[in-house]
Amino acid sequence: MSVTVVLPRPLWTLTGGQTSVQVEDCTAGEVLDALVRRFPALRPHLFDNGNLRQTVGLYLGEYHLERGLDTPTPEGSVFTVVPVIAGGIRRIGPAASGSRPGSARSSRP
Repeated sequence: MSVTVVLPRPLWTLTGGQTSVQVEDCTAGEVLDALVRRFPALRPHLFDNGNLRQTVGLYLGEYHLERGLDTPTPEGSVFTVVPVIAGGIRRIGPAASGSRPGSARSSRP
């Protein structure tokens, strides 16, 4: 079964510039295994100690797999690897109350 794996821009340098690749396998986990066999440099970006990194999101079509690596991937599916973006900065002091330079609450003219 052929599945198209769509990769995020930060990983393109590890796939020789390929933005997507065709993989022949049955489940989401097997698709990822085939992907890292073909592009070994991807392994540390996708896996940590053999487990899928928490910062990697997987989608089959429009559905988030939520760590369901045993999910079947039907012929012709589009499997997308998405880096999860989290975090931010915790503001301390005047900026924490919503006051920022240039905002309506700013004390600057």
